[in-house]
Amino acid sequence: TFGKLWRLAKSPAILPLLVVLCVLSIAPSMLNPIIPLFIQELGAKSIASASGLAMSLMGVVAAISSIIAGRMGNRVNLKTMLIWGCFCTGVLYLPPVFATTVFWFIVLMALRGVFSGGIMVPTNSLVSLSVSQTEQGMAYGLQQSANSLGNGIGPLLGGVLASTVGLKIVFPVSAALVIIAGILVMKLLPELNRTKQAE
Repeated sequence: TFGKLWRLAKSPAILPLLVVLCVLSIAPSMLNPIIPLFIQELGAKSIASASGLAMSLMGVVAAISSIIAGRMGNRVNLKTMLIWGCFCTGVLYLPPVFATTVFWFIVLMALRGVFSGGIMVPTNSLVSLSVSQTEQGMAYGLQQSANSLGNGIGPLLGGVLASTVGLKIVFPVSAALVIIAGILVMKLLPELNRTKQAE
């Protein structure tokens, strides 16, 4: 019911995680409307192809790093993994803004996927560990809602910043949001262990 969903959403274990998930969705989606424009400024002959390659290559790298992070997840503390993933990803949002060619822009965008893939694994695991097995369905629904909200806010925020301040400002703002998410994880998320699900 809606009452149960609302109680779960505002619980101390889930609410901070939902805020973090929303922020982590805002940051990358802020870049979506400005990547073709940035590539155009770099002098790409085929803007659509270069934009697609930049996004797809980053996705491939993130997918590979997710597999590696999944294997590490059994040995490394999930909260620690998420904190470092946020900080490292946040830093790697900055290099593409200094690219002078389309090639280096694509390479630097792909580099971000090395750590961004490592964010997905601990967030999914932390959601499942934060609730009982009977509440996991609702928790995953809230997770998707937080992601969708962030994906809706991000392009609007990125577009407004790009049109009022400039294209390059979107990269450091996105970086700051991911680093802020890491700080929120550090300060607000409780320590969880893998035995919680069985309790």
